[in-house]
Amino acid sequence: MKSLMSLWSQLALESASLCSTCAIRDINTVADRVEHEGLSFFTITLPDYGKAIQKWLDCGQVGIYSAFRKERGRGLPIFLGGFLNRVFDRSSGSLLDEPCVASIQALRQLTLLFGKLELPCSDTRKRKAIQNYVKCEQEVRWSDSQLSHRDIEEFTKLSHLLFRDVYTAMDRDIYHQRIVPKHGPGSTADGLSGNRKFRQAVGPIVSNRFSLPVRAFSPTGVIMTSWMKWTSSNPVPKYL
Repeated sequence: MKSLMSLWSQLALESASLCSTCAIRDINTVADRVEHEGLSFFTITLPDYGKAIQKWLDCGQVGIYSAFRKERGRGLPIFLGGFLNRVFDRSSGSLLDEPCVASIQALRQLTLLFGKLELPCSDTRKRKAIQNYVKCEQEVRWSDSQLSHRDIEEFTKLSHLLFRDVYTAMDRDIYHQRIVPKHGPGSTADGLSGNRKFRQAVGPIVSNRFSLPVRAFSPTGVIMTSWMKWTSSNPVPKYL
């Protein structure tokens, strides 16, 4: 715990120096909150704060966030206020016309630094996470169920009207293997990382809820739009 506090404090001081502000008050706040809340302040509270700040940036306006109190008569939270002042208007909470990019980077680092630590969680948090996942899935299914066949047809027609040339060109490039998908820097959903990602012989069969054409992935990673063409010259890939 002390090492995490030391790391966060050092990062805060360096970021404050870079952004011409002061972080002493922020460091004292973190020390006090960690003493009372424990490690969850680093791994849960701060990352949640970082996500809220990202939403404020997207919306161009500071919103309500109860985990940190605001200065009386002001639109910004007191915690990390020195950095927030360089991004948002102090009184109205509106995004500045020319926000400080270094301060935005500092806010992201200071709030999201420990958000990915792999640590054991309590059973209560695990149950809550599962409940939220199920709730999200139920909401998605309910939303899909409200779409009529006419809605889907209109969406398809509009997509073709706006993006037909793009879809046609992309489909042609994929068919002739001029576009080859590749892995990003992180691990895959099934836990493969590093060179193991490129030794994967088969990929999943992907379709969506509206019964659009099924896509098959070849061992080389090329998407084939025609299942019959795929099966005529290659072994049928395994389903995952």
